[in-house]
Parts: sequence; C-alpha cells; structure tokens
Amino acid sequence: MVSSLKLIWRLTSQQGSLWAKWVHTYLICNGNFWAIKESTSLGSWIWRKLLKYRDKAKVFHRMEVHSGKSTSFWYDTWSDMGHLYDVVGPRGCIDMGIRATASVASVFNRQKRAHRVDVLNQIEAVLENQRLKAVDAEDTPLWKQKEGTYKNLFSTKRTWHLIRQAAPIVNWHTGIWFQQATPKYAFCTWLALHNRLTTGDRMITWSSSIDPACIFCQHGIETRNHLFFECVFTAAVWTKLTRGLLGTHFSTNWDSILSLLVSNTLDCRVRFLVRVVFQTSLLSLWRERNERRHGSTPTPSASLVKFIDRQVKNKCLSIPVTGNQRLGALLQLWFASQA
Repeated sequence: MVSSLKLIWRLTSQQGSLWAKWVHTYLICNGNFWAIKESTSLGSWIWRKLLKYRDKAKVFHRMEVHSGKSTSFWYDTWSDMGHLYDVVGPRGCIDMGIRATASVASVFNRQKRAHRVDVLNQIEAVLENQRLKAVDAEDTPLWKQKEGTYKNLFSTKRTWHLIRQAAPIVNWHTGIWFQQATPKYAFCTWLALHNRLTTGDRMITWSSSIDPACIFCQHGIETRNHLFFECVFTAAVWTKLTRGLLGTHFSTNWDSILSLLVSNTLDCRVRFLVRVVFQTSLLSLWRERNERRHGSTPTPSASLVKFIDRQVKNKCLSIPVTGNQRLGALLQLWFASQA
C-alpha cells in the first residue's frame, strides 16, 4: 500500500516525474486525478489500483494555497473541511454556482452568496478567508508526516507507521531479525513463532481426512513444538549441531531455545551461531518435512546435519573480519563446537 501511496504523491506533487507527466498526458488528460471514475477502461491494472487507493491518500494529501491556480476547488484538500466535493456532492456545484473543474483562484473574484444550508455558508466563509490570504506564488502540495504535521515530501517510513496497526514489541525480535540474518530463514522462523506453519494440528482443523501425525517419528500429533525439536528425528539433528556449542545451556524445548536467542548470558559469538543454526535448521527440517509429506525420498539426519553445517560455515565466511571485533573467529568457534 505504501508504494501505491508514493505513486499517488508523484502524481499530485507536480515535481517533474517523467512517469507522472505521461499519466497526466494520456490518462488524466485535462481532468483531475481525484475525479476520475474507478470504472475507467484506460490504463493498466496498477493505474486502476491507484484509483482505488485514493480514499486512503486523501487522508495524507493536502494543498497549501498561495495563488490558488493549481489547486482544485472541489477535489483538493485545501481547507480543514477536506475534499469539498465529498462534503456536498454534485448538488453543491449547482448550489454554489462553481464548476466542478474550477480552481481555487478562479473563484476568488466570485461574489459571495448567502445559502439556506449551513455547510454551504461554511464553505463561503472558508473561501473568503483564503481570498484574503492569497499571494502571487505557486501552491505547495503537502503530505502528512504525523498527526497535524504536513510537509512537501513523502516519507515511506512515516507513512507506513501512520497506516499500520501498531502492536507491542515482542522480546524475541532481536533473535530473529538480527543484522546478519538470512531473509528466507528469518521469515520462516517468524512464521513458526506465530505458529502459522501448516503443521498437522492446524491441518486437521481444515479436513478430518488428513493424517496429523509427525511425518518423522509417527508418534503423536505434529505440532510446532513437537517438530522443533521434541521429535526424535529433529532432536537428533539439533543435538548434533548445538550440544557442543551450548554446553549446559543445551535444550530441545521450544521456549527454552527462544530465550537463548536473546539471552545476554551467552557469549555474543555463541548467541550469533545459535541464531544461525536455529533458523537454518528450522527451514531445512521444514523443507524435509514437506518433501516427505509429498512422497519424496527421505533424507537421512546425517545428510541434513552436513547441509546445515555447510550453511553455517558459509555464513561465518560471509561476515567481514575487519571492523567486526564482536564476531571475530566465528569459524574457529564453530569448528571447535563440532569436534
């Protein structure tokens, strides 16, 4: 959504984007972006998607009026009343005697009227106030940065924070989204933390014909905690990889492992390696589980250990030694733990 809002900002900010000029020439023509019907047959699917996001963009976009020449009277937000067309509808254009295509500047010389409808009198008062403040300068497009603050720039970060639903910060986030994390491993781990992987206990709720038993050991229902790492097969893989690294802190319990990922009691190098092994093991075992579910030839645990070991070594080698004293000698530590 934020990327769509950014494209809308380019269309309405008049800042010289080649794409925006093309859209204004061939799709908007002499009309107004806010007034185009969603049912239009022009443009691609992304153009029609932008039209659908206009209601969301109206909350963020407004015009700072100076001369009023480039601000639409009905369709731009130039006062605290918002989009006036949304307030009074097509009937308002008739009652006020102002064309739907009129700019703010074009109605400055219009004679003020008295109306029987209060909202129309409010619009007249806002227009009169704007007429008194008019100066000979270009109007400025603005974008919302935070509540009550607008600037002549688009901030992806601030826009995202305004549209998203904020949630409490969880204590495990540093153990998953750390600086050197591999995105695909981190994402799969994030899904597992939210218990969104399609494990047997979840699939049985969708269809009673599905076998919910663990594909590795065939004992009990396959849950996330069982799969990582209470199952005999997965526990053997995890034990082989981390027993020497964790020592007395070793555990196959899901909650205990999560606490180790963010624990300050572990050496930072050990903690880093545990994070890498955990994420790599989780994705590798999940792939093996899916392949077995779909009839592929089972991979022995020793082969999985060898594959994960190779991935951990590659990660250690990918981290530059210079300028990173905290994570120095990672490969030596890993070799020592596997001896």
